[in-house]
Amino acid sequence: MAKFFVTANVSIISCQNKYLRALCDETLGKYALVNDILPKLKTQIKTKQEKKLNSAVFINLVTDIWSNISSIPMLGLAVSVVYSDFSKESFAIGLEEMKLPQNAENCKLAIETIINSLEFNKAKIQAVTQFRNKFKFNFYLRLSYI
Repeated sequence: MAKFFVTANVSIISCQNKYLRALCDETLGKYALVNDILPKLKTQIKTKQEKKLNSAVFINLVTDIWSNISSIPMLGLAVSVVYSDFSKESFAIGLEEMKLPQNAENCKLAIETIINSLEFNKAKIQAVTQFRNKFKFNFYLRLSYI
């Protein structure tokens, strides 16, 4: 049920809808969803992300900066990974509120906050790219640290 709320972009208040409640367990409520189910789901997702990052040979960080509905600047971070069999995969790993002003130092802090929340070998990070429309990237930066 939690995956439904996350993937459908539906408000949590919807779990109080009588038609939705008729389809699912009566014990499901806003409190259970927010305090029990979503934290477990977050832990499961983090474990899967760390497993994928640890099995990757190369990791490319992909950043995207945007503002939410309240005009708060946010930095989204995804990874594009390459495995030993040359297969590739991309997935999001975090979202962090940006400190103002939006400069390189504050971008670096947001990126470090996200990647340091995950346990994996940071030496596998080969590049940081900025997301552009239609999957174009406008710069590549070879990293020797992080």
